[in-house]
Amino acid sequence: MFLESIIHFNMASLFIFGIIIFYVIYRGLYKAYSSFIFLLINVIYTIVCVIDLFVSFGGMSTPLNQTFMFLYYLLKYIASIVYLLYIILITHSEDIIRNKRNGTLFSIPFVITVGFLISNLFTGMIYYYDEAGIYHRGDYIFVFYGLTFVYVLIGFIWLVYNRKMFDFSDRFSLFAVYIFSIVALIVQYFFPDVLIEMLATSLAMLFLSSTTERSQLVVDPKTGLKNKVIFRRICMSSFKRKKEVGVVLFYIKNYSVLYEKYRYDVAIRNTKILSSYLSKAFLSEIRYECYYLEGGIYAFETKTDDTGNLAEMLDKLITNTYDKKVDFNIDYVICSTIIPTDFESYEEYSHFVYNFTDTINTTKRVISTTDIKNENKNQLINLDEVLDRVIQNKDIMVEFQPIYNLSEKKYTVIEALARINDPEFGLLYAESFIPYAEKKDKIYDIDMLIIDKVYDFYSTTDLDSMGISHISINLSFQTLCNKNFLEDLNLLELKYGVTKKKIYFEIKERERHTFKQHSFDTIQKMMDEGYLFSIDNYGIGCMPVDNLVKVPFSNVKFDGTFAKSCVNKETCIIIDNTIKLVKKLNKGSICAGVEDENSAKILEALEPDYIQGYYYSKPLSLDNLIAFLIEHNK
Repeated sequence: MFLESIIHFNMASLFIFGIIIFYVIYRGLYKAYSSFIFLLINVIYTIVCVIDLFVSFGGMSTPLNQTFMFLYYLLKYIASIVYLLYIILITHSEDIIRNKRNGTLFSIPFVITVGFLISNLFTGMIYYYDEAGIYHRGDYIFVFYGLTFVYVLIGFIWLVYNRKMFDFSDRFSLFAVYIFSIVALIVQYFFPDVLIEMLATSLAMLFLSSTTERSQLVVDPKTGLKNKVIFRRICMSSFKRKKEVGVVLFYIKNYSVLYEKYRYDVAIRNTKILSSYLSKAFLSEIRYECYYLEGGIYAFETKTDDTGNLAEMLDKLITNTYDKKVDFNIDYVICSTIIPTDFESYEEYSHFVYNFTDTINTTKRVISTTDIKNENKNQLINLDEVLDRVIQNKDIMVEFQPIYNLSEKKYTVIEALARINDPEFGLLYAESFIPYAEKKDKIYDIDMLIIDKVYDFYSTTDLDSMGISHISINLSFQTLCNKNFLEDLNLLELKYGVTKKKIYFEIKERERHTFKQHSFDTIQKMMDEGYLFSIDNYGIGCMPVDNLVKVPFSNVKFDGTFAKSCVNKETCIIIDNTIKLVKKLNKGSICAGVEDENSAKILEALEPDYIQGYYYSKPLSLDNLIAFLIEHNK
């Protein structure tokens, strides 16, 4: 009966361990260090079960029995150490054992125990076989269990200390390994024939694999990167132990467009390509770990001193390498942070990770939490007050950026750009307040103030004499859909005597709702009345190429990301062919964001209709604009 109990329980345990090992290896779910250690634990226990079965069947010589039992005790002892290592890894506390002093203290019980086991081969203090080949426990076996308990106790205490890093199910499964083992030992003490220790351990491992380890695995189907659960534990560990960690957040602003614009399989392919370029293999100069947090958000863990450099390198990687490999241009923001230094709590940081783009009012691609706090914190808190003051006092500034006409070799279009000169916060650019005004449903009043200012300028300035044929005004989709817009616009035209065909309204491509059929009808109706429209930021938003035919726009303005990456041969080919396509559709083409001579030469050779950017002219006040046009348009 006793022998049958051992065999039956161990066979069941061996079956469970085998399932776990097969599943992990077959699915390749061992790429994370902690997952590999989890696999190792199950392999060790499997060997222990096999040894126990061999010994149970009997028929072996005493020296062979001695050898097998030595391995049995050694592996069971190593298993407790490996499980402690697993706990250290999933709580991201590796620095504890990397410390030379801690590493030495950590290894002392192991060295003593191994020496004790070796001495048992000669003394029989832990276990021995009598002349009849029957196994007996030695008088000092409690010493062996005591030394094993050292690592068990350390692991248990460390789990208790870091328990808040885990969800309830993860927390329970991690403790279950200890709980099941203790219950099994108690059962065996009162019922010696019920040898369920290994079965209890295997069930605990099965439970662990279906909870904690399942979320721990690097199995994100879209990217193959480590997932948000691991990143969460790293962050919580940093806040818990007050250990500084550098984190760079990479947020794809037009991520949802990718899945609207392409078939699902194509979108997945683009996501995987991006993820591979963001992986460590492509940026060997700085050591970091890459995580995918879902929704187009990536996180990069690195040393605090490397966060700024890593952010800049990622930006260059996308501009110089990634953009020429795919047909979807991402619009992104990269933000470098240091935790826990930059935040008061993990909860505050977690909210920032998933919402920080809502607090960004800048066109910069690369920023830091210091930038956000220094430049935008007070502004964001009081932005409602600023906008209310502007609307009430009708106090908004407009600057104009000349746009160069390549065929006529002069500036024939000017774009109106809104500014707020607030007495408390100083000069605020459109990027700082327009997105916020849209969220707070104040954009209509702001847009109408801008149009009023532009129309007033139009009525008091002889644009024809300065060579200006059109004025371009940015228009929010919310304003376009306002039921009072056309009526209010007609009133302003009558007031200032504006010719409709002199005005271009620019609609951003990233406004996804603009490109549905009812939006086409609204724009077409206005164009039938004489208004002109341009599509802005083309190439990074949600409009498929075939919609260039459907959407009634007169001009297509390429996003500035094209100008930044036009030095790449592949990007240049895309721009060239798109310009030719636009011309064949009898639409004008504008290359925006040109900031240096090299980009200007490349783009001029492609012969778009217009080029715009700081290289040609920065936005100018009214007086400076007139002087500029007189000088350059002669």
